[in-house]
Amino acid sequence: MRFVDFRIRQHGLTDLILNKALSDGEHQFLHTLGLCLLFKDQPNLFLLDEPETHLNPGWRANFITMLRHCLEQGNSKNQTREMLITSHSPFIVSDSREENVLIFEKDQESNIVNYRCPDFNTFGASVNQITMKVFNKTETIGSYAHSKLKELEKRFENGGEW
Repeated sequence: MRFVDFRIRQHGLTDLILNKALSDGEHQFLHTLGLCLLFKDQPNLFLLDEPETHLNPGWRANFITMLRHCLEQGNSKNQTREMLITSHSPFIVSDSREENVLIFEKDQESNIVNYRCPDFNTFGASVNQITMKVFNKTETIGSYAHSKLKELEKRFENGGEW
């Protein structure tokens, strides 16, 4: 589904906001949450492929809360609504119970894709813990900073100074 040439009226502003003035993240945000609101009164299966890709860290951290809020706006609380989300965001994993999380891993030699459930409680887990345990990233800082810190560590071990 695609929306073309829409305008947004923001509370407290008289001028309309044109969709062309929005960032990629704002487009993604409005598209995803708008679809949830549009279909909130119907039984649905939502398939979201990395819906948080263009969102800033604050929006990523609140994404599941906002999705849940949109779906709770429906008239019928008994509607069946399911959501399948693919993501590389530790924030989304942190807002999900481990029985609802599948980790997919591709064997580089055989190209076979296997999946497993996490072996820890993901719900409420820290972004660092998820980054290490789900995404197999031992360092939770950028690689450039990590390499510079390793250089400093080596210099200090060899008796060097700042």
